[in-house]
Amino acid sequence: MPYQGGPGAGYRWNLVLRKDYLESAGAQVPKTLHEYDNLLKKIKAAKPDVIPLGGYTAQIGQQKYANNSFDHIFGAFGVTPGYFTEKNGTFSNYDINPKMKEALLYLQKMYAEGLIDKEFATIKEEQLRAKLFSGKLFSWMGWWSTPNDYDTQVETNELKKTGKLASDGKLPDQSFQPLKYLTLTDSIVGSDGKAVAPAGAPFGQMHAISAKTKDPKKVLSVIENSLSLENQMLTVWGIEGEDYKIDNGKMKLITDLLDPKTQQDKNGNFRGVQSYLFAPGLKGWPRYLESLPLRQSQALDVAINNKFQITDASNYLDSPTKIAKLVELNTMRDSVFTQIIMGADGKKFDEFVEKWKSQGGTQILSELEASFKKKSGK
Repeated sequence: MPYQGGPGAGYRWNLVLRKDYLESAGAQVPKTLHEYDNLLKKIKAAKPDVIPLGGYTAQIGQQKYANNSFDHIFGAFGVTPGYFTEKNGTFSNYDINPKMKEALLYLQKMYAEGLIDKEFATIKEEQLRAKLFSGKLFSWMGWWSTPNDYDTQVETNELKKTGKLASDGKLPDQSFQPLKYLTLTDSIVGSDGKAVAPAGAPFGQMHAISAKTKDPKKVLSVIENSLSLENQMLTVWGIEGEDYKIDNGKMKLITDLLDPKTQQDKNGNFRGVQSYLFAPGLKGWPRYLESLPLRQSQALDVAINNKFQITDASNYLDSPTKIAKLVELNTMRDSVFTQIIMGADGKKFDEFVEKWKSQGGTQILSELEASFKKKSGK
């Protein structure tokens, strides 16, 4: 039985922009690719030493390679690297979609115009952060939980410049205050008003009942009862009035319930919240966003409620060739896509498509279609 903890399944990335730079340019948060492109050009003209769009890399062939730093650009063309698609039982992959070539050539144009960091394919996230903290970065794709700390660090550096930073060099906790230097938005849309945002699998955990269980129906009834809202609140957050309270219609955790040294309550009991004993179905923990400090809540809210998010059509399907060959195919993709963005001939994409198909891709699609048909009972 699948279940999903925390906030549930969903997209986890936001387009992050320096709010103060945006305001100094007299601009609004962009909603379309056209608006975003024009905004980057405006920022570049006004602040020549600032990188309009930054990116960073993991190891080639792995998640969050440099290409994924451009999720919002790919998404505006209706594609996203690495995801398989399905329509009427026929499978394909966005990596070989003609729209992907259009997106890559658009990124190539942006790179040539100096709108993309020249080091996007080689630097790590910590180097991207250094550019942000020093005021040299305008926008990037950011994981939902990072803006709070990033905003605080930017503010710290700005106060240092003016000599207004406290003598201890620190700021008080900012997490319950609105972001001051950053602003977040979800997908920017293409000319058709649509976008794609690559979300993770619909669930990541499973309940299992032992084959030796004497009364599996009774176990199932316990789990089913745990899915009532009342029991979800109890198993995840605890007892109202002790572990949390409802203030003006919103839940607020009671943070001084435990002694931080002993992790015990006033009665000497060990207590905790966010229990996985009975995780509440596929929607995650109830009132999860309310449990977070303001900045994290706002950032996660933007990400998981992105209306353009999609999942990989190959999730939970069987393909031995996918297991054996996907890293190799992704490595080839990352190399070719990066070359194109940095100026290589667009014909490299066509060559990549043929190699992708011949080096395992076509076989993967065939196996996914067979698995889909079998699991659909067709």
